[in-house]
Amino acid sequence: MNRKLRLVGIVTFALVLSTLATTVTAASRTVACTYTALSAALANAEPGATVRVHSGTMLLAADQVITITKEVNLVASGTVIIKKESGTVNQPIISVALDVPAGVTIEGFTLKNSGDVTMAATDSNSAAVGINVVGDGLSDLDPAIIRDNSFVGFTDSAIVFSTSGAPQEHWLIDNNTFTNVFYGIFLNGANDLTILNNKFESYLAAITNANDTQPITLFSVTYNSFLGEMPTMSGAGNDHGTGTAGTRALNLQMNAVSSDADMNWKINKNVFRDHTAMALRFKAASDGAFESTTSVYVQMNRFVRNGVDIVNETSSDVVLRLNWWGTVCGPDSLEGQSTDDLWLVAYTAKAHPGEHGFRLREFTSSNPGVVPAGCR
Repeated sequence: MNRKLRLVGIVTFALVLSTLATTVTAASRTVACTYTALSAALANAEPGATVRVHSGTMLLAADQVITITKEVNLVASGTVIIKKESGTVNQPIISVALDVPAGVTIEGFTLKNSGDVTMAATDSNSAAVGINVVGDGLSDLDPAIIRDNSFVGFTDSAIVFSTSGAPQEHWLIDNNTFTNVFYGIFLNGANDLTILNNKFESYLAAITNANDTQPITLFSVTYNSFLGEMPTMSGAGNDHGTGTAGTRALNLQMNAVSSDADMNWKINKNVFRDHTAMALRFKAASDGAFESTTSVYVQMNRFVRNGVDIVNETSSDVVLRLNWWGTVCGPDSLEGQSTDDLWLVAYTAKAHPGEHGFRLREFTSSNPGVVPAGCR
């Protein structure tokens, strides 16, 4: 390979593990090279390169994992489906394993389990997890990104943030769909996380975290749709430490760094609909950890037909402001949480093209502390 050429090169190759004639191109400041596997392209890509996988279906062996260890943009060009053969080796489809912060992007793929979506939660199969994350993005302004993907049929979690080492920070989860999964996003050590414009449907818990002392101090959940249908896999609700069976959108434990630490959480402008258990559950801190709800805001959300809208098992209230509770009379389905005295009595929801969430275009609110006459 002639390395005297320092031009923007295009790397093309046919995927040998695909059911269709799928090709990949990788653009970086190097000469053009040819590979026969996606793993080779990722291993040889220069930091900052964009690897494009062209339309087709990629079928991985049960023990095969697509591994990202550096700053690279892995992008689907056209319709690209990646799934695994059936097997007993429990490995994710994509593993992000970063030693240093990097601007990783994973964009535009459909990631599927092996096709066996009737297994119980405790059973092992070839792809119980879609993407496993260990590592940080660069900063708040330059996060690592998982965007415009579709996750289908995972018997564990579509996305897992690992607990190995320090919290995984500076990630943006944007405009993905999660369908028929036990957990959409498992925050097993994650911080400074933005979850934006996603659609969650048919899950046990859309977003949940581990029962450990690792705090989530910065957390934003905005413009998402949580639609509350149970997954179709057998064994749903019987395991994974989620308590009573039934769907919930956010199932989060409130751990803080210290007794005087604030947890800056913004849960704003989401739809929470048709959860058989509860829409939001704030769990008490684990043994030896500190609770903090002083800077946890639940604002301008839409709650409709949930078994319980909010269950708060901590020692203090979260901040509720300007939410729509399915009726002009305000909230009537809260446990362990005081009602807010400022809620929406009318609103207009407006969807934006290409986004899964919704926007509150206009609204009016009740006066603080005043119950509408028809509700007395």
